Amino acid sequence: MESFFTKPAPSYTFEIFPPKGNKSTEATYGVIDSLVSFNPDLISVTYGAGGSSRDNTVEIASGIQNKYNVCGVAHLTCVGTTRENIRGILNELKANNVRNILALRGDLPAGAELGDFHHASELIKFIKDEYGDDFDVFAACYPEKHPEANSVEEDLIHLKEKCELGLKGLISQLFFDNDIFWNWKDGYNSTDNSRYHANNFSRSNLKGSRNVRSLRPRSSQTLCQCLWPSSGSSQGSWNSLRYRTDRRLVSTRR
Repeated sequence: MESFFTKPAPSYTFEIFPPKGNKSTEATYGVIDSLVSFNPDLISVTYGAGGSSRDNTVEIASGIQNKYNVCGVAHLTCVGTTRENIRGILNELKANNVRNILALRGDLPAGAELGDFHHASELIKFIKDEYGDDFDVFAACYPEKHPEANSVEEDLIHLKEKCELGLKGLISQLFFDNDIFWNWKDGYNSTDNSRYHANNFSRSNLKGSRNVRSLRPRSSQTLCQCLWPSSGSSQGSWNSLRYRTDRRLVSTRR
C-alpha cells in the first residue's frame, strides 16, 4: 500500500458489496473477473449492516488478495458486536493474508445496542493493541462532517485522534462538490497541534465513483447527510455530476 500514495498517475479502485448470509458468491466473482481487467490498485469489500455479510467479506477479500493478486481491503464494522467477535474476524483475516482493514463503527440499526465499541477510534485502538503492525488500518473521514458531530471543527479533532492511533490512510465519505473536499483539506491541515497532515492531497486518489441513476437520494446519501444538489439544478449541472460521486483515499503520514 505504500506505493499507492506515491503514484504520479490516478489510481483506480472498486468497492464490492458481498451477498448477505449464505447466498452464493459465484456472481460476485464473475464481477471481480471483469473488474480485474481494469488493473485496479485495490478492491475493497464492505461488511454489511450488523456484520450480515461477515463470512463473505472475509472470503472475497481473501480471494481478491490471493487469487487475483490485487490489494484487498476488508471493511470491518464494530457496531453491536463484542471484542471477542472482532478478534475472531481479525484472526480469520490474518489467516487468509488480508492485511488491509477499513475500520468503521457502522450504522446502528433502530433499537439496537452499540456493543463493546462506541466509536471507530475504539476499534482502531483495539486492532493496534492486539495485533500491532499485523494490519494496515484505514479509517473514514467526512468532508461534510460526520452526521453525529456538532461541528466540522469537532469532527476534525476526533479525526486527528484517530490518526494518532497509527492509521495508514483515510477514505472519505462520498461527496458531490470538489470544493467541499478541498476546503475540508485546508481545515484538516490547520487543526491546532497537528502532527499529521494530508500531505498527499496534490495527488489524492479517487477511491470510487457511483453513478447517479435517480434525482432521489439513496439511503447512503441520506445516512451520511452529504449535500445533495437542489431540485432546481439545471440539466447541465446534473450532466456534470452524474459520474462524479467521489470518494478519495489520502495518506495520513507526516
